[in-house]
Amino acid sequence: MGVLANYTHESMSRLLRPQRPPFDVASLSAREREVLLWTAEGKTADEIGDILGISTRTVNFHIRNCLDKTGCRNKVQSAIRLVMWR
Repeated sequence: MGVLANYTHESMSRLLRPQRPPFDVASLSAREREVLLWTAEGKTADEIGDILGISTRTVNFHIRNCLDKTGCRNKVQSAIRLVMWR
């Protein structure tokens, strides 16, 4: 009986857990996608800024926008989601 109760509880918990809206790559600007792709390559904000000819502060601005749009907690998670959706 306990096994059935545990299974039922786990199943209901999964169903009732708030779901994140699906990630839409189109919600990211071209520059945001570019910054995330360089992040996925292991580049730092300073390196990305040098590559793109923008300031580190601007790179970090784009990364923050990406986090907001993707619902991710950090830039690596956001970059991974972008790469997986390409």
